[in-house]
Amino acid sequence: SAQRWDVLYTDVPRKNLAVFDLITHFGGVNETLNGLMNLQLAVQCDAWVCTLSSNWCILIDELRSTVAQKASHLYVDIGGGECPKGRRDVGCK
Repeated sequence: SAQRWDVLYTDVPRKNLAVFDLITHFGGVNETLNGLMNLQLAVQCDAWVCTLSSNWCILIDELRSTVAQKASHLYVDIGGGECPKGRRDVGCK
């Protein structure tokens, strides 16, 4: 039988701004709490789609692989680019 997936997302206001502009716009406390909430939800996931050229995605991948003990769970790298420095172990170019 096909596996059923639940998709999680956070319904918070977003803007494509530089970090300091986000802090100015939404407030530092809100941005910090939103980031921690997103990190907690991401580590709980059984599968993840992200890019290993992103430090945030690397943090999530390393936490889910160690703390959450989900190293064998599905991870799809959509980056298609070069690996971050020192990350050739994860199978990217």
